[in-house]
Amino acid sequence: MSLTKASLDNPYGVIALSLVVVALGIFAFFRTPTDLFPDSAPPQVAVIIVESGASADDIADKITQVVEKEINTITGVKRIRSTSRDEVASIVPEFYYTKSIGDAVSDVQSVIARIRAKLPKDIREPMLYKITDATRPLLTIAISAKTNSPKDLTTVRLLAENELKDAFLRVPGVGDVDTFGANEPEVQILVDRDKLNAFGITIEQVLAQVQKQNVAAPAGTVYTQKGEYLVRVQGQFGSLDQIRDLPITRTSAGRVLLKNIAEVKLTQHEPRSGYIGNSRKAVAINIMRPDGGKTVWAIKNVKKELKKLKKRYPDILFEITNDQQPIIDVNVQGMRSSVYQSVFLTVLVILIFLADARAAFAISLSIPIAFLAALVVLWFSPYTLNMVTLSGVIIAIGMVVDASIVVLENIYRRHKEQPDTPVRDVVLSASNEIFHGVLAGALTTVVVLIPVIFTGGYTQQIMRPLNMMITATILASLVAAFTIVPLVASKILGKPVPRFLSFVNNFLKPFTRWMDRRTEEVVRISAILLRHRKKTIFFALFFFIFTMKVVKPLNGQELMPPMDTGIGIIKFDTPTYYSPEHVMKVAETVGKMVGKTTEGLKWISTVNGSEPGQISFGSGGATAQSVVMTITMVNRKKRKLTIWDMEKRWRAGLRKIDGVRTFSVTEYGATPLSTTKAPLDLVISGPDIHILNRLADEVIAKLHGVKGLTDVRRSWYIDKEEQNIIVDPDLARFYGLTPQDIANTTKTAVKGVATSQMRLHGALDIPILVKYRHEHINELHKLEDIILPTKKRNIPLRTVAKISTVKNPPFTTHENLLNTIDVTGINTDLTIKQVGMQAMAQLKSLTLPNGYSINVSGTLENMKTGGKEMGGALMIGIVMLYILLVWMFKSFLHPFTIMTSILIAVAAAMWGLLLFDKPMCKPAMMGMILLAGTVVNNAILLLDFIIKARKKGVPKDEAIIQSVRVRFRPIVMTAVSTALGLTPLVFEMAVGMERMSPLGVVAAVGLLVGIFGSVWIYPCVYSLFDSMAEKLN
Repeated sequence: MSLTKASLDNPYGVIALSLVVVALGIFAFFRTPTDLFPDSAPPQVAVIIVESGASADDIADKITQVVEKEINTITGVKRIRSTSRDEVASIVPEFYYTKSIGDAVSDVQSVIARIRAKLPKDIREPMLYKITDATRPLLTIAISAKTNSPKDLTTVRLLAENELKDAFLRVPGVGDVDTFGANEPEVQILVDRDKLNAFGITIEQVLAQVQKQNVAAPAGTVYTQKGEYLVRVQGQFGSLDQIRDLPITRTSAGRVLLKNIAEVKLTQHEPRSGYIGNSRKAVAINIMRPDGGKTVWAIKNVKKELKKLKKRYPDILFEITNDQQPIIDVNVQGMRSSVYQSVFLTVLVILIFLADARAAFAISLSIPIAFLAALVVLWFSPYTLNMVTLSGVIIAIGMVVDASIVVLENIYRRHKEQPDTPVRDVVLSASNEIFHGVLAGALTTVVVLIPVIFTGGYTQQIMRPLNMMITATILASLVAAFTIVPLVASKILGKPVPRFLSFVNNFLKPFTRWMDRRTEEVVRISAILLRHRKKTIFFALFFFIFTMKVVKPLNGQELMPPMDTGIGIIKFDTPTYYSPEHVMKVAETVGKMVGKTTEGLKWISTVNGSEPGQISFGSGGATAQSVVMTITMVNRKKRKLTIWDMEKRWRAGLRKIDGVRTFSVTEYGATPLSTTKAPLDLVISGPDIHILNRLADEVIAKLHGVKGLTDVRRSWYIDKEEQNIIVDPDLARFYGLTPQDIANTTKTAVKGVATSQMRLHGALDIPILVKYRHEHINELHKLEDIILPTKKRNIPLRTVAKISTVKNPPFTTHENLLNTIDVTGINTDLTIKQVGMQAMAQLKSLTLPNGYSINVSGTLENMKTGGKEMGGALMIGIVMLYILLVWMFKSFLHPFTIMTSILIAVAAAMWGLLLFDKPMCKPAMMGMILLAGTVVNNAILLLDFIIKARKKGVPKDEAIIQSVRVRFRPIVMTAVSTALGLTPLVFEMAVGMERMSPLGVVAAVGLLVGIFGSVWIYPCVYSLFDSMAEKLN
């Protein structure tokens, strides 16, 4: 039983099922979570290990390399990147998409547990963090004390890490909360070196006493007849005065208290980071969702809680400095409007071409049914309603009516030819007559999409939800075309037309007559070209080859097209000798420049340095001399200038600011993958950092002549001064000292040692740090006066050691177990492919020493990988398309002739990209694949008619001409309706549509030009190959 017969026999069942789909679709529309992009970040795990007082070299040798080698043994590791800076090792393995983030974390945990004994004993417990799309904060909130408040930033940080963090973690939809911005509370015991000497006390004695007197420990369990009782010893400090009155030792003059030899105060930890929110120093809170969480829902809940907190803490200023909701809302609302525009334009085209309002209504019914059915599929999938999935709906809207148009047009034509035949019989026979061709057309589109769904990698992450929506919509429309459309047609055919609709139909009749004349002109041209079929085919091949050779290179190539989200990112570094306070002043100057030069400015969020453990602010590898500034503006529809105009202003301003050493300026999304450092990233690797340093200078010199390349910078310099204490082993042994003894005492004096912790005002434990007073270590020569305890007597450091100055990098980087230095750059005005080719040409003359290499990374590498994935998917799709056509037409020749119609459409699409100034990119390639599966539908309709006509005895050429005359109108209708449905995407009518616009351009232009390829070129190809087949039997 055919679908059409089943629908005609059970009209109420069809209506009931349609209403179920509508109800579920509406429900899904409002319940499906919304987001800006689908999750696409590869699984990553950040391992952060802190060793207080260790240099970058020590961190690299004793921690980073040990951990890297072990992680490298884990199955599924794609690459390992690491940064070793003073005190902090940050190792980030990236895994293939086939490995789940849960398995990745579990494997890394096992590795760290296995090698824990090989790592230095004084490290803090290693910290592991998942890095996924959920790591990007939903909201950043800057918190500071109001002008009239007595609170300082240290108190604010204490509040943020305790009450505020707990409040936000209780909010539904929140996965984690990070706090950032230095001002970490710390109890400091600042020992006076001279008083230590006077009392004959060492700093080790002070440390030991503080540790002994500040204890909270379990003492076991007591069992009695009444029950069991846990016993604890509570001896923790409860106040600063209690610490000050701590006895250290006893002399002939009496007890020596801690306050006699040291200053005790609650202050902040030595800052290695900072935060500025909207030109105001602050403490930042990042709110994150859990993996798979609902972004907008969570943000709304957090904002409700924020209103309560503002009332609870009236002297605290809460400012949002980063918010995903506005851009998501604008994007989704714009995309929804584009969907409605697409539906309207599609219905309008149908009405104009058919000149029958009732017929247009019948076809239009398939649009909401198919659209809502696709939403139901989306609701049951793990994906969100975002730019990609909504683009899939927009793309599919025009295609939805293709099947319905062909079915209804055939029903109407048959009804005119057989006016005396019962309507039901006409509807059934006309639907069944065209079923084969329509099914083939729909399946060809679906078949070419299937390989993309399984390509793997980033391509699969982005294109799978897009193709899922297109496939679901097309299949739903196919069912609607053979159920709902015939059912409605059976109710309206032969019935009198209402007066109003008759007026509309008569109003559109002139267009119908115009279209009839155009059809005859097309038929005449087709007949002429058919007589010169070899020349026609030669011209078509010449057009294709010329386009591929000349036009394609002009388009350039990108991974994804640029997008104006209204979010700009400025990264800059200061000289390594700048103090954190100096860096913050430079950041404030940059912020003022941005404020003066930016149109439609909303927020500025400035992050300086990094803090281990606050993963949403960075993985911990950034030094105190690096700054990342995120600038948020109003959306592009509310600005006269584009974000790229803003970037030019910012670059000009940055060049004039003292203290900005190197910088890069990009828009959000300039590197589609979060793992990509820059569009152009040249990774120089080798064993010796000094040779790497020289090679980086040579590479930068070579890149100066590359057009379209700006913001060229390198990842590190060898310019950080370090003071090396060189121990005399003989003298050390004479005094009974070891280098380790000297290192421990020096570290305590200079860096300080966190002896224990105390609780204050119900807050989390605050570390207690013991170190020398600042004035005793603020100059290099004073380090020589550090007191070393020996069995004989206390001696100054100068007795057994000398101090020398050396230069080292502020941090070192590794990738896949090799030392590396990155030279990065940003492409402007030209595509990354065009810039990359110039860069490679410049570097050919560079001679590398043995053991050293330069690898192209960044967007160029991603593009190369993505190109292979998409190219492979295209080839598989074409093979599957050919096999499908062979099965449906039971011929090896006909499918080949059908697929030749793809060439003209692809060539036209290349011209379309050039006309609309769009690069060849992943969406454009997806458009090519979609075009290949769609444009063949025209040839299928022609071939289906030709075969059936020739079976009835119609001569070949006459059958070809008849097929053009009969099928031209539905071909034009389907192509024009699809192209006009794509106009919101082509003309980027919603914020964010720039990302998928090339897909729309390729599909729309390819389909429109493909009309003439189908009615003029394909008949010639069919005729020629059929004649060749006849000669060869």
